Amino acid sequence: MKHKRKHAGFTRLGKWRIFLILVLILALSIILIAGGNSEVPVQVIGGDVELRVFGRHENNIVMLLEGSGKLLAYYKDSSSTDSKLTPVDVVEDGRAFFLDGGTLGIGQCDEMSFNTSLYSLESHLQNFKTDMHGLLPEESDKLVFSNAGTEQGTHEYIIYILSSNGELWQCESLSEPEETGVADVEFLDSTQGGWVYMYTGGVLYRWRGGDMDGSELFLDAPCPSKLVGEDVYIDESGMIVRIRDGSIEQVAVDIDVLNPLACLGTDSYLFAADSSGVVHKYDWSGEEVIEAETANTEGYVCGIVEDYALIIKDEMLCLTRLIFREPDSEPEPTPEPTDNPGETQEPSPEPTAEPTPDNGEEEPPSSEPESSSEPEPSNEPEESPGPTPGGNDEVGKIIERCRFRELSGNDGKYISVLSGSRISDLRKIYAPQSIEAFNQDGGAIHEAVLKTGMKIRLPYGDGSGDEITIVIRADCTGDGKVLESDIVFASLYYLDVQEVETEAQYLAMDMNEDGVVTIHDLPGIATEIKRMESKISK
Repeated sequence: MKHKRKHAGFTRLGKWRIFLILVLILALSIILIAGGNSEVPVQVIGGDVELRVFGRHENNIVMLLEGSGKLLAYYKDSSSTDSKLTPVDVVEDGRAFFLDGGTLGIGQCDEMSFNTSLYSLESHLQNFKTDMHGLLPEESDKLVFSNAGTEQGTHEYIIYILSSNGELWQCESLSEPEETGVADVEFLDSTQGGWVYMYTGGVLYRWRGGDMDGSELFLDAPCPSKLVGEDVYIDESGMIVRIRDGSIEQVAVDIDVLNPLACLGTDSYLFAADSSGVVHKYDWSGEEVIEAETANTEGYVCGIVEDYALIIKDEMLCLTRLIFREPDSEPEPTPEPTDNPGETQEPSPEPTAEPTPDNGEEEPPSSEPESSSEPEPSNEPEESPGPTPGGNDEVGKIIERCRFRELSGNDGKYISVLSGSRISDLRKIYAPQSIEAFNQDGGAIHEAVLKTGMKIRLPYGDGSGDEITIVIRADCTGDGKVLESDIVFASLYYLDVQEVETEAQYLAMDMNEDGVVTIHDLPGIATEIKRMESKISK
């Protein structure tokens, strides 16, 4: 179904109106360009250190560094415009390090047991302690943590121990290590999302939650050398290997020597840095792998987390924001907004040119009546603004930060959130009910930045379920970002030049939520662009 803007009064007003709209688009573009930001380091850390952990959990960029026999941990709340890198007190040394579902873990050995310090990001890096009695790993052992469950602030992990001779052991908290019976293991590691990867006997196994019996098996997979995503790894030959739709595929990119430390694979994109410090962003959400954008850095890239890179510059370690632009475009592009989830702590309301009528008052008629041949979709919110479990402060904060709202339209149910919101946000909002998430093409995804047109499904026990479409405010084009192209799209739609394919796009343009897309919605889109761009300079 295509939704097209109809104007009864458009032809009467003539060319001066077209000129006025074009001038408005130009003025808004100039304001946005003037308010753009060039790439600048967030903060210099410095020192001769080795990177142990570099990843993201929801709004936090997390780093764990080791230097001079001491561990240094930092995190940055990327949803806050005034957030700086914050140091965290951690244990003095460690044997194993991991970042799993919001827990920064550091393992230590004492004379009697193997102790694990767990720093919960959801509690401002509050320290928890667990003991693995009877587990005394040797220096040559490889240790991998598998998240077996988190409930009411407790963290349960199974530790897999890969000995130097290729034998695999496992140990649960407060128990003795046990043999698994698996030998000749060539590779063992885990992802931040909880997947454990094991390669033995020419077969790749992966499982989640500590249950090896439910492993996925891939008989034709090459042996991994490093995991670079939930479903992506670099094999021993230096090729990128992706697990997609239950099968293995090798991906070739136009980079001479691929640095596994400077490579990241997500559901939609592959980020890879070349030797010159240029970060290439490939779109592989479709059937082909297409280089979509590049970002320049001024140093050696040693880690990537989507729109952030950790670089070595002038013998210093710097966390810097990646400003992507289209390949072969002008050298000084307009910065794109971040894919970071969330918003500032106190978001300002969207501007509206006309106040929304109070309940009980009749809405004044529009000066430009719409054609009745194609009714506009309704996006009046349902009675409830969304799930709000009683007493759950964290969920309330997520709902407020994402501006979560449930809407109803002609084509079904919708959820409206701000740009930068993630699937993990919705999982927490709807917990304990599980959700399934899908991209615009219907492919299942686990974790990603939300885009207009994505869908979630709330499954029921009888096999049925509710399907809800995602609407990102001001994301008119459906790429998950809010750019100048979105305000151009909405303006052309208003001028009866541009069509929309889905009702979700229409709802994304209706910023003042009055049920009609008019010129009064353009300032709201411009405000969203400025809000996202303001994070780039922080």
